[in-house]
Amino acid sequence: MIAINQGIKIKSGVTNRIMVSYRNNLVGKFVLLATWNMDNIHRAGAVDISTVFTQTAFDNLAPGAGAPYTYTGFLDAVTNWNTKNPSNAIFAGSTEMQQRHELAAFLGNALHESDAFQASREYFMCSTTQESTGNLYCQLPSTQFDTAAEQYCSTTHTNPATSGYEDGCNCLLQSPDATLGGTYVDANKLFFGRGALQLSWNYNYIDASKALTGSADVLCNSPDLVATNETYAWGTAFWFWTMNTGSVGKTCSAAVLTDGDFGGTVNTINGAIECPAGSSHESSLAQRLNYYCKAATELSVDALLTLADCNGLQTAFDACATASGACSDCVTWLSTKSPTFSPTKSPTDSPVTSPPSKAPTKAPTNPPTTAAPTKNPVKNPTVSPSTSPSASPTRPTTSPTKAPTNPPTTLAPTKSPVKNPTMSPSTPPTASPTRPTTSPTKAPTKVPTKSPVASPTPKPTNRPTSNPTTTAEAGTSGTMKFYPNWGVSPARCTMDCDPATDPMCGGIISNPTSMRMYDTAQACCAFWFGWMDNARCVALTTGDSTNKWWVDYSTSSCKQDCLTSTASSCGGAPTDLSMKLYDTVTECCSKLGWIQPSTCAAVSTSGPESYTGTQKFHADWTAGTCKKDCPVSEANPECGGILTNTAGETLFDTAKDCCASKFGWIDSDYCQAIATGGHTNKYYVSYSDNACKKDCAVSESSPECGGNPTDQSSQLFAAASECCASKLSWVNLSACVSKSETGSAAAATGSGKWYVDWSISKCVKDCPESALDSECGGLAESWESTEYSSASECCSTRLKWMDLKSCKRS
Repeated sequence: MIAINQGIKIKSGVTNRIMVSYRNNLVGKFVLLATWNMDNIHRAGAVDISTVFTQTAFDNLAPGAGAPYTYTGFLDAVTNWNTKNPSNAIFAGSTEMQQRHELAAFLGNALHESDAFQASREYFMCSTTQESTGNLYCQLPSTQFDTAAEQYCSTTHTNPATSGYEDGCNCLLQSPDATLGGTYVDANKLFFGRGALQLSWNYNYIDASKALTGSADVLCNSPDLVATNETYAWGTAFWFWTMNTGSVGKTCSAAVLTDGDFGGTVNTINGAIECPAGSSHESSLAQRLNYYCKAATELSVDALLTLADCNGLQTAFDACATASGACSDCVTWLSTKSPTFSPTKSPTDSPVTSPPSKAPTKAPTNPPTTAAPTKNPVKNPTVSPSTSPSASPTRPTTSPTKAPTNPPTTLAPTKSPVKNPTMSPSTPPTASPTRPTTSPTKAPTKVPTKSPVASPTPKPTNRPTSNPTTTAEAGTSGTMKFYPNWGVSPARCTMDCDPATDPMCGGIISNPTSMRMYDTAQACCAFWFGWMDNARCVALTTGDSTNKWWVDYSTSSCKQDCLTSTASSCGGAPTDLSMKLYDTVTECCSKLGWIQPSTCAAVSTSGPESYTGTQKFHADWTAGTCKKDCPVSEANPECGGILTNTAGETLFDTAKDCCASKFGWIDSDYCQAIATGGHTNKYYVSYSDNACKKDCAVSESSPECGGNPTDQSSQLFAAASECCASKLSWVNLSACVSKSETGSAAAATGSGKWYVDWSISKCVKDCPESALDSECGGLAESWESTEYSSASECCSTRLKWMDLKSCKRS
């Protein structure tokens, strides 16, 4: 991630004018090869960038690349950037080797920052997402809510009081979204790392937006475009590479082209952390070096750049560049011999005077002596003719070879060149063009309005203006090769043959030599429809299904790309053709991180109607107990419904385990009973009734039953007597027990024991007063002790000054 996070804003400015090239020698150090005077380097580009960096090279370096990173998007973004920013053009060195060096250095850093073009957003700040009301929300770590700086917002660069920009996009400390809960924040209110170089901080977003669009509003208002749109995913990285000088005062591009130093690029991007690397970043630095070596090998550079401008980088290289080391791809550079000759220097102020021994320089070896050339020049001369030509030179009308086999036979041209070069030779080139002019010229420009937000729009916004002319003349069968057919919806690759003979045929091309044809649909799809899964593109050609899986955010499940009538898992092809497809349902479900993988897989393969849940218990805080993950039904009262979001949920095999872990303050038997829709048959106090109630189903035949207690923290007792004694000590125990057990106090008979009735100063029996038993003094109150089993025991203990006859009621 681009770690310029001290609130310091530094404008670009390059003063060094000498470029140096180094190469690793046999002992693992670097030796100076050559220098170039930068005054003579015109950043017009030596060759078409697609001839230096091919689709195959892209796939080899990033086999798992996903949206918004594609090869065609990269090429289009380069064209877009260099058109809008010619003075800060990228990959436009004056020689092909300079282009290769800058590409290798850029790719080494970009592959590291973007996890080999798989991370459109910074993992730390946005590894889990949700979509709500059409917006994407990122689940931030809980530690990122103390200050605005923790959310990559530098308020010193904003002016929120006037709602106007200073030199940073307006931003404030964000709080979690109240609706979604947790730590989710609207992604378009955050300026964390995104894109190929993980652009971060609000002051970088505003400058990148101005360079790419001419307006600060685009990326300030919608920073997540950098994670969803190819033009911005690549373009913001190009802005940083060519225009941002970081804290070291030098752009990455200058570090490569001026100093010939890869270390300088690391210092500009992440120098505060990696130059030198602390112990926690050593592996990160080794990975960055390995990606650079891998890119350098893939692009066939003549030597590695130096590592001098990043303190400790050479030491890290020496430590990890071993067969078993963390940057093993660098080993091949240790054994590469130094070249026996220096690279060709850039042209000096005047041309050389003799013809080249191998390839010519950019101009004729001698200045022309007449006003017009006898042949079209191979390239633009560096010295003007002795008389001014009538117009600017053009490219030859036929495809030139790379260099003339012999020097010019005359000293001066005989004809004046015509105006500006045409786009291509007037006759077909001797080899297939690297990028046909019919290629879409721009990357998708819109952000998808539905999930997934990280995908580009389904197809490029610009297409060729016309489809190839087709014919189906009798006796012709076509080349049986594939070409892009823009005349059908959706566009696809079709075969050059009669549609009546094969559903893959799109018609016979009348002039197949005028366009690029492909032996397989896969190759055609890879070149023209790189933003689409190759298998899905081929399936459009063949009319088949891929049987791969795609994420259906509307149902929080995965669907299989197959005919909906064939299986419950089939959802047909995704309407958004740019969606990433997955080989297995497990891999697809991993993208729905908030859902338990087994749940997602079961729902996806069997359909939501047949899915019966995990059959395990979980805490249901709404119900105040544990519930089973299964469909709600009268026959299964323990079921609380199917969990749709199991992120962070703990599942238990039994209600008892769940209650013990999640509801420790509730009586365990009671928690289990309400979890399963049952009762404990225990007693709990009912203060309004001055009695205890039994936890059992309420019915007329069981007046003692009060149902489940409304207060879940109620203490439960195995017997009514325990409940009455503990909770209703002021109520006659016998009456309380009787009412608790029968539902009526009238049936109370007392304990039959003796207590003192102080109103008459006699010991009486605890039983209802009755003519049949004169010893009964009525039911004892709660404060009256009924611990005596006989009248004599009561009298001798409590009324011992009286004789038994006077003490006892009779």
